[in-house]
Parts: sequence; C-alpha cells; structure tokens
Amino acid sequence: MTITDIGALVGLAVGILAAVDRLFLGRPITTISPSAENKSFRDLRVENASKQPILLRRIRSYPRWVRVLPDDTSKGAAAMYATFNAVLQPGELRSFPIVIRRGQLVEQDATAWAPFVILVSWRKTRSVWLPQWPAIIFSSARSLRLFAKSR
Repeated sequence: MTITDIGALVGLAVGILAAVDRLFLGRPITTISPSAENKSFRDLRVENASKQPILLRRIRSYPRWVRVLPDDTSKGAAAMYATFNAVLQPGELRSFPIVIRRGQLVEQDATAWAPFVILVSWRKTRSVWLPQWPAIIFSSARSLRLFAKSR
C-alpha cells in the first residue's frame, strides 16, 4: 500500500463522515400530532434531538390552504402569511399550530383525501451558512380527520 492509497482511503473516510453529518446527524424530529389543548386541533411538533441548538429558518406548506403558525396567540394568527424563525435548544420540543384554511376538508363527514406537504428548513447554529436537507412531512386532510377521531 502506497502513500497515495492511504491518502485516498483517508479522503474517502472524511467524505463518508461529512455525508453522514450532513444527512443524518443533528436533524430535528418533526411530527404532526393532536394539540394538547384541544384534540380537534393539530400541531406540528419539532424536537431538537441533537446536542447543539438549531435554527428553524422557515416552515412552508404546499398547497397554500395549509398554514403553520408560530404560536396560538392572536399575533401568531396575524402572522399566518409571514415567515418566521425559531431557535430550538438541545432537547427542546416546540409545537406550532396547523391551520387548515379550507375548513370543510377537516369536518368529520368530509371524504376528500386532500394531500399536502410541510417543509421545515433548518440549520445547525454552529454553521448557519451551510445548508441542510429540509425535514419533509407528507400528510393529508384525511389523516388530520383521523387524529380528531382518535382517543
């Protein structure tokens, strides 16, 4: 084994570690769950399972009839069309209310599937300039209706 081969192996190992760090380590855990206050409401729950703070840069939803609010106050409702940032400390769990602007989709007698996507753009605070893969949630109005029925 020559010095070139050793250098190539070291480069490969560094590349693998960098890929694992970019794609898997420090990612926030994102879920949709019934709200703690009212079972008829849904929250986007984001948990920072890493050892470093993370910055939530933007939470987007497609199509636009699904919105995620910064909080459940009147100021949060007023910010429905604005983007917001949040910093999550290590181990912190934060809930963001999900608002369905087409309310007939989440009524219990509705039958529409109505799929949607929520994208959570985030960064590690130790390297905010370095992009991370967003956390993606695929769901539907049918799933949200099932949350309201669950016990």
